[in-house]
Amino acid sequence: MWNYLKNQWIHKILLLLLVDVCIVVLAIFGGYVIKFSAKTLRVSPDLAFQRLNFFLLICVASHVLTLYVYGLYSVLRPWGNVRLFVSVLFAIAGSTALLMVIQFFVPGYWIGRVVLAIQFPLCVMGIYGWRTLFYGSRLSWIHRRRLVLLGSPELIAEFLRGAAPELSFRYRIHGVLFTKPTEERLEGIKIYGGIHEVLADPEADAIAFQFMDPSLSQEDLRALLERSCQGVEMSDLITLYKNLTGKVPRRYVDEKWLISHLGIQGGPSQAYLKVKRLLDIAISGLLLLGTAPLMGIIALAIKLDSRGPILFKQERLGRSRRSFHCLKFRTMVEGAEEESGPMWSSPGDPRITRVGRWLRRLRLDELPQLLNVLKGEMSLIGPRPIRQHFADQLAKDIPLYELRFALRPGLTGWAQVNHDYANSHESQVEKFEYDLFYIQNVSLFLDAMILVMTLRTVFLRKGQ
Repeated sequence: MWNYLKNQWIHKILLLLLVDVCIVVLAIFGGYVIKFSAKTLRVSPDLAFQRLNFFLLICVASHVLTLYVYGLYSVLRPWGNVRLFVSVLFAIAGSTALLMVIQFFVPGYWIGRVVLAIQFPLCVMGIYGWRTLFYGSRLSWIHRRRLVLLGSPELIAEFLRGAAPELSFRYRIHGVLFTKPTEERLEGIKIYGGIHEVLADPEADAIAFQFMDPSLSQEDLRALLERSCQGVEMSDLITLYKNLTGKVPRRYVDEKWLISHLGIQGGPSQAYLKVKRLLDIAISGLLLLGTAPLMGIIALAIKLDSRGPILFKQERLGRSRRSFHCLKFRTMVEGAEEESGPMWSSPGDPRITRVGRWLRRLRLDELPQLLNVLKGEMSLIGPRPIRQHFADQLAKDIPLYELRFALRPGLTGWAQVNHDYANSHESQVEKFEYDLFYIQNVSLFLDAMILVMTLRTVFLRKGQ
């Protein structure tokens, strides 16, 4: 998991985060000074600290979360100046409005809505100015290593196709050594005639080779090890692909790779599973109570919009392929699959109702699955539950597909926050590659990341 984060330029993201925290703290302090005057702070610094400490913690957390939801922790400039300013403005405005609502529940710790109103423009201008400075300076520049790829033509082609966007941030393809005969040529990329040429090239900063490639002899591996000791970055081609993209290329991995130190080691610990189950119960219970009024409104809208039941029950496969009835708010017309049989939904699907279309875009149709989480049939985080009809089809094409049933299915998951709605066999295969990455790297930290990324997905209405 750390390798994945490291390849996302964690040190630069942490720099953005650290300065953001300082700006928010100074904006709050400035709002306090403007309202109460600096004289008040000099007379009663202890009182000021007592009133600010809890407030700052909540305010910083809220502002940082909304900045992330708006995509403002990108290392490279995401948009032009105007859209960047609007994104910062909307993020801080949304967070400030939320804080103004929350203060009614803990009035003893809050300074007041006036301070929040004053910090708002200070925070917007500070964070926008910092982002402009960051993106316009060498801070956002990336030193790209010269990377040499060693492997079969098929794997290298898959690597270049799948990892190209993320690859360009850290590496520049310097050369390629095909370990099988091929007529393929890559424009602008050096083609080596043998591994001795790779080892003798002084410009190669990094080398990625195919794991357990039979064409690499023991002498070749020893020479690569020596180059690694000389400071050349050395990695497995599949692992590099996984760390750059957040998914495992299932066509080029097998049981040997997964059982090695590069792959899955014994699955999640019992301690992790117990803690995760306790969190599932606590969070799903609170969410059920908190969203009960909303679910009442949704139920009424569904009933008024179309005929049929409010809830939709569908048999899905859970952990160890145990079947259970997955609950959802009905988003399609009654009897949608009576004639067509099981089929994936597609954009503009005429079976989806007017209310159902909005529920899907906001992911609100999944709310009843909180009951499945409470019952232990699902978890908050995990591979999405799938119907047996589709699971059997995919298992025929993917020998490792049964691994996705090693964990409880989730209300959301790594594949859901990294991939669009899967409405075809090919997209389901790609989502499995994300699921395999999650199974490999499962942890509470990764689960927390997925929860935050899910908020961003819901906020940007990326559901279908």
